[in-house]
Amino acid sequence: YGFEIKYPDNWATEKYDNIAFVFAIDPVKVVSSDVLKTVDVSPGLISFYVGTPGEAPNVLVDRYNNLSWPEVAIGENNSVKAKRNEQIMGNDAPNPTYNNRHLITYEMVKDKNDIAIYYNSDLQDKYLNVFNQILSTFKFTK
Repeated sequence: YGFEIKYPDNWATEKYDNIAFVFAIDPVKVVSSDVLKTVDVSPGLISFYVGTPGEAPNVLVDRYNNLSWPEVAIGENNSVKAKRNEQIMGNDAPNPTYNNRHLITYEMVKDKNDIAIYYNSDLQDKYLNVFNQILSTFKFTK
């Protein structure tokens, strides 16, 4: 995928083909690709998306630059620029699957790829510190 992360060895993982998400990790279990093809749910506590929409790299950069989210530094040695969005969802999310959830999204562009990292937790955030540790290991390999 052009990036690398480190996560706990005992977490469940899943790689996906032919759907938007490419990889998910979760401390308990991840959603199968068959389910994701039919239901709009988060594949795991942390999921990764890599898109190559066929657009020219400057279109992706323009879209990234137009995001109103704040820009932050993430990854190993804070070497990766990303835009960050955070939402606390109540009981009125458009998709009930996301009711009472804490959602954090990091969006970035690398070469011809649109890359997003999603954190989708209940409101107790039991794994927020682990997510931040995992995020601190993110690095591009290409």
